Amino acid sequence: MNPESQAIHSLDQRRRMDDIKETAELLLPMHSKIAPLMEKIAIHPDRFEGLYDKEMLASDKRYVVRMKKIFAQEANDKGPNGLTNGEVRNLAEILEYQIINGINVGKWLPLCTATKTSEYDDIKNGVDLVLTYENQESISHLGMGVDITFSHNLDKKFKRIKDEIDNYDADENLLGTVKYFHDRKTGNRSELASVPRVVVALDLGVMKDLSRVKEGGKGHIARHAIVTDMEHQLSVFSDYARENNPLCLDQIMRAQNFMRTMARLLESEHTLEDSGYSKNIKMQDTLERGLSIFR
Repeated sequence: MNPESQAIHSLDQRRRMDDIKETAELLLPMHSKIAPLMEKIAIHPDRFEGLYDKEMLASDKRYVVRMKKIFAQEANDKGPNGLTNGEVRNLAEILEYQIINGINVGKWLPLCTATKTSEYDDIKNGVDLVLTYENQESISHLGMGVDITFSHNLDKKFKRIKDEIDNYDADENLLGTVKYFHDRKTGNRSELASVPRVVVALDLGVMKDLSRVKEGGKGHIARHAIVTDMEHQLSVFSDYARENNPLCLDQIMRAQNFMRTMARLLESEHTLEDSGYSKNIKMQDTLERGLSIFR
């Protein structure tokens, strides 16, 4: 990088850090109200007695307690963006709430419900929510776990997805797992095994917009960004699986076909292009770079 380009890059980095700090100061006070709501709607493993034995439940609970202690010990450590690890985790939970609220209250995805996973599945399995599709005939889980983030470092998330596709053998090595899933409408409790996962990434500027909306941000342009990104990722994953491990192709294509139908129904690609909305453009560039490992 020549000196002029280096100077421009450094200036952009400083501007981004200033934007991050300003936006974080606006959003972080929301966490004290959101945290108890997220605790209330999350799945609780204590309700799975009978499906799993008590020792397994106790072991998973100890794992969560142990990890939360580590998070607490590292909470004041600062990252390269100037935020502490604790602030990053709180912002991530705010974004999870905004997306769940958008889907369940704002009806971003027609006939779909977002279910907040347990702390265990969030930490251990990297799945923040599960989408459920419902029509008059049936209730069907899309077979898709959603990992929500505002981070611009997505390498580990996509590496995990790639490893799951590469190692899939329909026996011991499966796709994503949600150990504790409770469908509140049917009352069914079960494990969701071998679910493809996608990454939903929205930048802090979009989070700032969503902090001002009412009724879940009904019709907000963010839903079109989410739909197009999920459909695009699943298309890339299915192409990769077709060439490298067709054993898991059916599960990925089922989710892809659904999201393709959703994108067409909502006209998400055209709506996003016509809107001129630019606050998630850098994040979309980040997603593309992350997807390069599948090509």
